[in-house]
Amino acid sequence: MVSSPNHRLGFLFALALSYVLCGCDGKVEAQRNQTEVKAEKSQAFTPAAKPPVPPVEPESAPLPPKRRHQLMELVHKLVSKEHGERALGPLSTLLASEPNNVELLTLRAKTLIAMGEEEKARDDLDRGLTLEPENFELNKLMADYLFVSGNNKSARKCLEICLKMKPRSSDIYGQLGQIAAAEGRYQEAADNYGKAAQIDDKNPMWKRKQAYCYWGMKDYPRAMRLLLQCKEAHKHDFESYVLQAELYEKMGETEKSLAAYRDLFKEFPKSTLQMRSYGLALTKAKHYDEAIEVFSKLLKLNPQDEELYSARAKAYLGKKQMSKALDDVEESIRLSPRDNAEAYRLKAQLRQATAAQGEQNDDLSRQ
Repeated sequence: MVSSPNHRLGFLFALALSYVLCGCDGKVEAQRNQTEVKAEKSQAFTPAAKPPVPPVEPESAPLPPKRRHQLMELVHKLVSKEHGERALGPLSTLLASEPNNVELLTLRAKTLIAMGEEEKARDDLDRGLTLEPENFELNKLMADYLFVSGNNKSARKCLEICLKMKPRSSDIYGQLGQIAAAEGRYQEAADNYGKAAQIDDKNPMWKRKQAYCYWGMKDYPRAMRLLLQCKEAHKHDFESYVLQAELYEKMGETEKSLAAYRDLFKEFPKSTLQMRSYGLALTKAKHYDEAIEVFSKLLKLNPQDEELYSARAKAYLGKKQMSKALDDVEESIRLSPRDNAEAYRLKAQLRQATAAQGEQNDDLSRQ
């Protein structure tokens, strides 16, 4: 059968239309697929927003106001008297009914850190900072914990948060100085301690720490100037006297070191903490009589201290009093027969000196 021209034309038009429609459907489907792929990629690479922190459910019913007040008073009383271990019980009771109380979490964390239980305090710190990320006290405590744990970088971040809230906090600058000094960055540490000293000029500790930093950089004159300023401004600051005497000794200025020790004992006559160092400095300067007097005084207070006997023996040896020196060395060895290298060294030295003296006497007798 032969088709008419009109029929063939209609057939061709319908066929063309179907191709066009199929092509459009393909493009639409392709676009849809591309959109879905992009959506999947965006979901895969876009970090999900952090969900809100769900509150911890209380383990017990709320405490009556009177009972809560009593427990809080007890906690503050125990903490103020440094009875942290006894304060943990009431704190745990309070937190059982108020697990999302940031003040209580902070107080328990602070108590645990004071007890040396930093790892136990970490849970309370994490929880508190999750609830209040910009809490000054919690960030300060977390910085302490991180510093002790060796995570200085994170500790510094916590302290930077603290400075945003309290830009004139001497304690925060002090902590930053401590971190820098621990890492050997003494100039940065000195700068931070200097800022702390400017903010809190009534506390001699900051200037002393700053002096320590310059000591670490071997800038002894600058360290000494700071110590002298500190000593002048705070006449009853024991540490300034001690550091001045030790720094003079480090600088090789023995007589100035001895003068600084004498000033120390004049200002603090009941102190015996630095008398040992003073006695050693006297021996080094060949002031043997004074050294023996100092060590004898200390031995009355500490008759079982083998190091003091060795120290006095060295002063007797300087005076050529061999018999007394040997007696002290023997007593030192008797008190500590092991791990007493200094006493054994002195004993060998005494034998050599005695032998040499004996040979000298023999030579004199022959003459």
